[in-house]
Amino acid sequence: SLISPVAVPYGKALLDGPVIGRNRRTDLSVACEEGHLLMALNLCHAEPRNIPLPIAPEADIAAIRTLEELTDEYLQKNGYSLCIVNTGGNHANLNDDYASVPAEMKAVAKALGGKVLRGISKEELVKIMPALRRTVGDRAVMRAMHFLSENERVEAAKSALLAGNIEEFFGAIVASGNSSFKFLQNVYTTQNVEEQGLSLALCLTEEFLSDRDGACRVHGGGFAGTIQSFIRREDVAAY
Repeated sequence: SLISPVAVPYGKALLDGPVIGRNRRTDLSVACEEGHLLMALNLCHAEPRNIPLPIAPEADIAAIRTLEELTDEYLQKNGYSLCIVNTGGNHANLNDDYASVPAEMKAVAKALGGKVLRGISKEELVKIMPALRRTVGDRAVMRAMHFLSENERVEAAKSALLAGNIEEFFGAIVASGNSSFKFLQNVYTTQNVEEQGLSLALCLTEEFLSDRDGACRVHGGGFAGTIQSFIRREDVAAY
């Protein structure tokens, strides 16, 4: 079927990872730049799956587990399940799509005198945007803006969890997913616009949630594979 949702505890989905086709991966969505961990709640920019990530310090791993446990406990307390929805799709020819994300971001960073975007402000980016559009292109600029805003959304999501505000937490999830779709542009590949399983799954899920509480977004590296949907437990069977 198009959508095959599996309700799992949030933390288990992040730390153990689902089985997607023949590729088993830990879908923690950890993105590292020179050893610095840029992670929280699967809200970071996509990392190429064929490039190994640096090993995170033990302190960062401990922080991740603490936040993961908080998220899991919070969703259970509020009556939600995280559904990992397998939309199918073929990852075989997506290496160029995945590789383009960090490559374009680093091209923007280089134009601003850095190696990576960490440490660069949105104000700096906007200031030279006309020149960047000519040299690296509009998509690279939007991907860089996504990256810089995404780190802010991570903090907003964390604060919402700590404050016990489910609406703000879902707001951060939805904002992140919308930014991924529009600015990071990792929901479908331009190599094959006829096949858009992730887009269609998000479309159907948003329709399902139009008169219900919940949230959804692309899951993991994108371009094909899975979305994540936060569904109230009593609605999971219908979903």
